[in-house]
Parts: sequence; C-alpha cells; structure tokens
Amino acid sequence: MLVALGVACNVTPQGTSAPETVVTQNSPTVDPTATQTNMPNASDRTQPGVLVLTHAQPKGTAEGVLTAPGHGKQNFTIVPIDVTDFQSGGTLTVEITLGNGESDGSFDLFPEGAVIPTEGRVENSVAALYDLKHGESGTLTYKFDSGQVFQFGATGNWFSREGATNTFTVTAMVDANQAADVPSIPALELLAQRPFKPTDISLFFPSVYPSDLPLLDATGDPPSEDEVRGMLEEYLKARYPDDPAKVKKGIALYNNPETFLKISSPSLRAAFVALTDTVAEPAIDYILHAKTTQSNSKVALVRFSKFPANRSNTIAMVSPFGLDDPEVIAIEFNERFQAEMPFLFTNTLAHEALHQGDKDSNSIVQEEVCYAFDTLVYLEQLAYYPELAQAGTWLSRWMNTNALSRLNSGSGSELGLYDSNGNLPIWPDSDKDTPSFDERFSDNPGRDTVSPGNELLKQYLAQIAENGKAIPDNTDFSVELLHWISDNQAEVTPDELIAAAKALKLDILSVSR
Repeated sequence: MLVALGVACNVTPQGTSAPETVVTQNSPTVDPTATQTNMPNASDRTQPGVLVLTHAQPKGTAEGVLTAPGHGKQNFTIVPIDVTDFQSGGTLTVEITLGNGESDGSFDLFPEGAVIPTEGRVENSVAALYDLKHGESGTLTYKFDSGQVFQFGATGNWFSREGATNTFTVTAMVDANQAADVPSIPALELLAQRPFKPTDISLFFPSVYPSDLPLLDATGDPPSEDEVRGMLEEYLKARYPDDPAKVKKGIALYNNPETFLKISSPSLRAAFVALTDTVAEPAIDYILHAKTTQSNSKVALVRFSKFPANRSNTIAMVSPFGLDDPEVIAIEFNERFQAEMPFLFTNTLAHEALHQGDKDSNSIVQEEVCYAFDTLVYLEQLAYYPELAQAGTWLSRWMNTNALSRLNSGSGSELGLYDSNGNLPIWPDSDKDTPSFDERFSDNPGRDTVSPGNELLKQYLAQIAENGKAIPDNTDFSVELLHWISDNQAEVTPDELIAAAKALKLDILSVSR
C-alpha cells in the first residue's frame, strides 16, 4: 500500500503513481486532475469570511462593505458566524462599528437555514439593529440554545441614497452557558478515544475524503503590508488575549528591519512571527542569525518565487542561493499561494528550515521527521486560531488532512507515529486504511537512508523532550530518531489538541459515550 504519493521538497520518492504531482510534504494521495477554482483573496474586505467561534477562541472580528438597496428593498452582505462548538448554547454578542462612508446601516441576525429576504421588511431575524448612523457603533445580543451557524446580515438602510456604500466592522463573541463549557471529560480521556472522525469532510482533501466540492485557491493580490500587520495583530491577540506585551513584541518582530531584510513579503513575515511559542520557535533565531562554516548567513532569504510547471503543487522548497558558499540557502514559497491567509505558511516554514538545501542528502526519512514537526506546529496554531481550518482553500484542506493523520496517530492518549488506538485508520470513514502516521511513508524507498541534521533539529528535539529526557547523541535524520520523536510529544498540551480537534470539526464527544 502506498499512500504517501508525490514529490516532497527536493526528494523524489520512487514508485509513485503520480510523479507529476509535486508537494512540499508527502501527500495523502493528491489528485492532480482535481478541479481548482478561485476563492476570494484573504485580504478582500468586501467579502467577509466565516467567523468561527469556539471555546478556545470565543471572539472574532470581520470587516465588510454594505450597500444601500433603496426603499423597500434588501441587499445584505452576509457574515456567517459559526457557533457550533457551543452545543449547549450561550449568549452571542455582536458589536458593530459603521465607517464614515455615505450610507447608514441596518443589521439583522438570521438563524441557520433562514431565507435571506431581498425586499420588504425583515420578519425572520432573531435580533436586529436598525438605522445606525455612519461613524457610530452599536450592539445586538441573542441567547441561543444550541450550536449553529448564524447569518449576520449588513445592509444600507432605506433612508440612505440607493447605491450608497459604507464599511463596517463586526466583533462577535460568545458567553457560553454553564453547561456548554468544555466537556467535563478530561482532555486525556477524550484523546484516549481516538481516532476522531470528521463531521465535515469538506475541510479535507478529496483524495482522502471524496467530495464534490472543488479544490480552491485564494486569488487576487497578496495582502498589503498594513493589511497583514492588522491580520497579525488579530492573530496575536487570539493567541495572547491577556498578554498585550507579547502582542507588542510580535508586531515589533514583524516591523524589525532585520526581519524585513530576510523576509520582505508581508505574508511570509507574519507567518515567521507566528512561529513564536510553537515547537518551531527556535527557527526564528535560526533564520535570522544562523551562520555557515564560512560565517555567512545560513538563510539568505525567505520569499515567494515562480515554480516550474512540474512543481505546480509544491508549497515550498529549499534551494542553494547561488553564492560561493554552498551552505547558503533560500527558502522559496510557491507564488501560486501568495494570496492565502499568511498563517497557513507557518508550519511549512518550520518544515523547510530543517532542510540543508542539498537535494542529494534529502530522503523520505528526512521528510517524515520534518513532517512530524510541522504538523505539530499546525495543531498548535489551530488551538488558538481555528479560522485556519475553515479557510476552504487547497492549502487549508491539505494542512487539515495532514494534521488529522498526526492527531489520530498514537496509542492511548499520547501522540505517536507508529500505531493508533485499536489499530484503526487515522483517517476514519475514508477508503484509506492507513493505521499510523509512519505508514504514510513506510512503502517509499530509502527507509534505511541516514542524512545529517542541522543545529535547528536539535533545538526542535529539545522542545518536545518529555520529563527532562535528553535528546539523542546522534541527531541524524534516521528511523531511530523517528522512534525517539514518537515517544516525545511534550510541546503540545492535551487541551490544545482537543481545541485543534474542534477547529477541524472532529467528533470528539460521541466516541466517549
């Protein structure tokens, strides 16, 4: 059985059935013929995204543009507010700030499944705020009994000139009912019930969970410097809601001229900052300051580049920088993905920083080690920023599928690489019967290959070492090192793993009944 198909970074596994498919990491079977359509640019403020509120992150913000429809008509801009994590209900509060544009605004909160009216007075909303003046703010509140996806509608009011527009910002937050708190079942007990099944297969790659939903790419211009700075501030506030000093420190790292000289792309620079407080945090100092044996900067640049046609699905790769020093590298990201949400690049940056840039030394074992770490980074991110799992793009669905294989692998309540509870598939209800994370890589040639690890690998290992366990004396990329990694998962907490499972909309409750 061969489920790890494709080309990973600079290594080309033999015997793959889809050699034209090129991915940064070993694929859970990529369909190179899958339809790809366009998705709104991550920075397009006229098309607000879904606000996903969870117990781990009960607050979120979106921006959009409303238009006055004319008297007697309705023309709603819809912001979905997903509160399905709050199965026992709670109180939803939506704070609205209207810009200084021409139109005043009216706002309705519709329940899941409600038909959005296009004319006449609204009669099917559950909460409303009408005739808010431009430049002013207001609030609407609704108590709900069970989780659902509300539809928040924004439109210009009937007293504004038809066609007049304005911007709006909504901040939604949920105060959970007491019974709706994170289940009283301890996280370790929940994890012992894995593998968790998806409740929404559209979040995952169709080669693992077949779906008619086409694979989407974010399109449009990459978000600007200021737009990304705003996204980063929101991301950091979600990560550190009670620590403004850490938010300020993260913004300072983003603005730092030293960072800019290495990473001029705003999106990649924000992804770099998001490595903070993950298993891959040591990559921040490594990328900025690591030296070659000739005392040159090890990482010259992190940038977007145009990839050749035979690498159209490659997310990123490491390449020699072309200087006299062969140890100097550049970390190249495929410009195909440059309109994506910036933080979807963070775990790949953690992955690529482990490579040396010598394609001859790369191996399937090296890929598995890198992959074992980057999926941990993504799971940590999902615990605090579940919106990443909901982006709906090719890249997000790809990351989600990989993360699920890592989350469901391991016995008892522990993450691991070599087994699963009951030897059950790590992708439940899929036609892939893969029983462990390692199994995705095991049928590839080169399993006996050993290649040298860099100094950063040692630092990653120290991040996950459990109970003060010393890192191995030999930190080459090897099967022996994979076994050590499988036994050490200290960085990500059980509560964070359960929060990540919720972000992926996995069924974590029914398995415990």
